[in-house]
Amino acid sequence: MHAYIGLLGRKESYSEPEPKVALSLLSEQKILPSIVYVTTSPEGMTDWRDYRLNCQWVICYGDEINDIDAVQRKLTPQLISLLRDYSVILDCTSSTKPATIAYYDLAQRLLIPCIYVSEEEKSIR
Repeated sequence: MHAYIGLLGRKESYSEPEPKVALSLLSEQKILPSIVYVTTSPEGMTDWRDYRLNCQWVICYGDEINDIDAVQRKLTPQLISLLRDYSVILDCTSSTKPATIAYYDLAQRLLIPCIYVSEEEKSIR
């Protein structure tokens, strides 16, 4: 069983939420996460409110989304819990640079696959 933990940034010029693109690309590879977590700010949630994302939210308030340690503190309890029963995939594509670094660092330390999605090329790295 797989779990997906992604990031969701502000809408800006993107046509669809990055986690949605990532999950679609993963499904093409026959990877169908049964649980999805998405970390974002309240502003990110508001920007994408018209897109129904079937996920559990990890919300970073204030400047937390711009603080590597704060993002890791927010995410670590869910991540540790999921690792007991799931193969976890971290997606560091979206949101702020500190949030991306937080995800990448956790993936490196815990030996978890970390993906980056190119929306333009519709590919996973």
